[in-house]
Amino acid sequence: MAKQFFTDDELVERLWDYENVKQLMAKHFYCYAGDLRRQELNDLWVKLPQNRRYASLGVNTGFYTGMEDISNYYVVQLNQLRYEQLKPFCEADPELSCDKFNLGRGILNNNAAYSPLLYIAEDGKTARYMCYVQGVRAVGSPDGSADCRFMFGLVYADLLKEKGEWKIWHLIITNDHAIPAGKDYAEYPMWQDQFGTTGQNGPLLTGHYDPNNSYTRDELGQPTVQRTVYDPFYGWQYLYQDMPHPYYSFNPNYSYGPEGCMGMPYYERERRDM
Repeated sequence: MAKQFFTDDELVERLWDYENVKQLMAKHFYCYAGDLRRQELNDLWVKLPQNRRYASLGVNTGFYTGMEDISNYYVVQLNQLRYEQLKPFCEADPELSCDKFNLGRGILNNNAAYSPLLYIAEDGKTARYMCYVQGVRAVGSPDGSADCRFMFGLVYADLLKEKGEWKIWHLIITNDHAIPAGKDYAEYPMWQDQFGTTGQNGPLLTGHYDPNNSYTRDELGQPTVQRTVYDPFYGWQYLYQDMPHPYYSFNPNYSYGPEGCMGMPYYERERRDM
């Protein structure tokens, strides 16, 4: 049964929890934009072994589970991409060292969180967060040109209080679409993949892993658990169900981890409520 009243001390603690969770998620967005992902995993994510084992990072096409798999995708794969993007600059300028100190050269990755929605569980042990993200990504070339795109998506998170500190436990980063700058928006429906190379406007951007789709292969990798987490074609119809609501305590069946309902069709969701 939901708790109707809190003591004054409980209310003060909950207000403090709200502020700490908001600061935690703000730090995540700054780390994400600045490619400080190793620092993010070390400082902002869960630390206790039992929690690290069940931590997860969700993308459109599935979940990376456990901190090792999360790190391999979120950090190692990104670093490999950044080295590939740095090579043309090093070839154009022999005096430029192709090392970690120059990673991110020519890269702009800026995003902003809008309309954040946050609920602290009534037992005070977990929290659920959601926001909409709009951003700009630019990948420059030595000749001064750049591939610039406007990025749109939703971010969801389960936060866990460990030894008095709030930490990220389950995180989902979805992508609705990536619109090339200077292009007619009407030419790029949200369900089409602007990173792709097949078809007139690129292959379909769905929540299904497809090794022939450049977006799912290069941008989203191969998640540990491959299933639809977010499909831009119909994901918005579940927006109300997926957003955080007041709750008493954590329930994995309704979490933002792989055990939760994200990406499930309505009939599978209803089956859980029976």
